[in-house]
This record gives sequence, structure tokens and C-alpha cells, in this order.
Amino acid sequence: MFQPKSILVPTDFSESSERAFRKAIDISKAYSAKLVVLHVVRVLPLSVGDYWLEEPLIRRVQADIEKASRDEVAKFVGKFPQAEGVPVEADVRSGIPYEQIVQDAADRRVDLIVMAPRGKTGIKEHLLGGTADRVIRHAACDVLIVRGGE
Repeated sequence: MFQPKSILVPTDFSESSERAFRKAIDISKAYSAKLVVLHVVRVLPLSVGDYWLEEPLIRRVQADIEKASRDEVAKFVGKFPQAEGVPVEADVRSGIPYEQIVQDAADRRVDLIVMAPRGKTGIKEHLLGGTADRVIRHAACDVLIVRGGE
């Protein structure tokens, strides 16, 4: 019987991610599993159109975004009183979301990824396959997609 001990919940702070987190809390309580909430910050480009930005400036802005994201993850988790008593760890990574989610799951050896089918994505992700599609294809562990509200 499948009994997850560690569950990864990627979030982009969307309503869909909130639904996925609520489902992960329920699963965590049923199996006494630890939750890891992960937000991935996209890496800023070094150029915009014909303009190149200085690398030290980009690094400083990227660090500020990551710090703000850590605060946002803490606020996100705090919105769910039902998570009280559940061991929750929060993390922020930088990079391509699906790659970082798959890598984080492998690094932590999680048993399950619980995520929304779509979050705050644009038309490009919709046409080429979104983050959830890519996580499903590349993750070594099971992936649960929580539907509703799409």
C-alpha cells in the first residue's frame, strides 16, 4: 500500500495551488507525511530586447525577488490553519519551474508531488505544455494533479 512520508507541493500562489496544498494537507494528515512547499523563481534574463543589463544588477534584483518569494511562501502556508500540526518546510529555488520541481523532488527523495494542473501561465505554456505536464513526464515519483476551478 502506498504510504507517502514526504510530499512536495509546488506553488505559484494561485487559487489552483491553494487547492493542491489543501489536498496535500489532507494526505499528510492521513499518512503523517512531511510537506515541502516549493516556489520557483524564474531566472531573470541578462538582456531585454536590444538592451543588456549588468550582471551585478541582475544578481541583486534576483536575490531581492527570492527574498520576497520566501516571505510570500511563509504567508501562503500561514493562510491554512488546517496545516497546524503538520510538519511543513518551505523553500524557494531559481530556474525553470518544472526542472527545479523535478530536481527538488529527487534531492529530497519525496514520495509524492501534489500540484495544480495550471497556475499563472501564459499562452506559450498552454500551447507547449505547462509545468504540470512536464513534471508528470520527468518526475521519478508519483504526481497527483488536483483539479477544480479550471
